[in-house]
Order: sequence, then structure tokens, then C-alpha cells
Amino acid sequence: MDRDHLDVITDPELINLFVAPNFRFVTQAPGRPPSLYFADAQGNAGRIRQGHDGGPELDFIAAGNHLTRVYLTQDQMNQMQNNPANTPAIIAGGSAVPFAGAYVFEYAGNWDAAEDRYDVYDHLSGGTVVLGQPMPQFDLDDYANVVNRW
Repeated sequence: MDRDHLDVITDPELINLFVAPNFRFVTQAPGRPPSLYFADAQGNAGRIRQGHDGGPELDFIAAGNHLTRVYLTQDQMNQMQNNPANTPAIIAGGSAVPFAGAYVFEYAGNWDAAEDRYDVYDHLSGGTVVLGQPMPQFDLDDYANVVNRW
């Protein structure tokens, strides 16, 4: 992962990904702003994490990393958190299609059993999917100092 430290975002990959046609859904957790999820036709994906524990973040996962998103029930999410070694089996039972109330698990790369994680990238949402919500307004430049790239 690389982290950019910029004043404004000028990278066309970022500018072209984080636009309304690529907006997919938000996840929402009680007491914090929603996270916005994006994906484009080229396979790039990203997330604007407005309420991340360490402050706002913008995550960009390039198409070459072959990101997969899996949508999990509360029970599946609990199983994964309680037994990380079973993550590959648990996500195999997840949905490829987002549904209201789902937790989002994103991953890229291969499973590393010694580390109980995927070797390129993995992330489990803290909030659940809300469908049918219009894209919340945001200023991409507000995230210029917190761009994470995989």
C-alpha cells in the first residue's frame, strides 16, 4: 500500500473513479457518517471512508489487483471475526450481489494462512449496506492527504 500526501487530487484514475456513474452503495454504522463504495468498468474500485477511526480516508484499489467484494450476513461476519482462519470458507458462502443489511468483505490476492488474511488487501466493513440511497455529496480534495493505494 502506498499513501499519497497531496494538497489536491489531480490523478485521473481517482477523478474518474469517484463519480456518480461509478457509485454503488453506502455502508452505514450507528454514530458515524456513511462510507461510499465505487467500482468502474475497468475493474478499479474504491471507498470513501468519511468516518474512519483514524479520520477520513480514500481507498483506491487498482484493477490489476482483481478486487473481489463479497456480501455477508451478520452471522457470517461474526463467524469470520471469531475464527479468521475460516475466512476463505465463510466468504465462499457469501453473496456476490449486495443486499440491504450486508457487511462488505473486500479482498485481493491470495490467502495467507500464517497471517489469517489476504496478502494484497482485505477489509471488512464496520457498517452495513444501504441500497437505493443517492450518492452523498463530497469534495474529493478533502481526501487528498489520506489516499491509500493498492
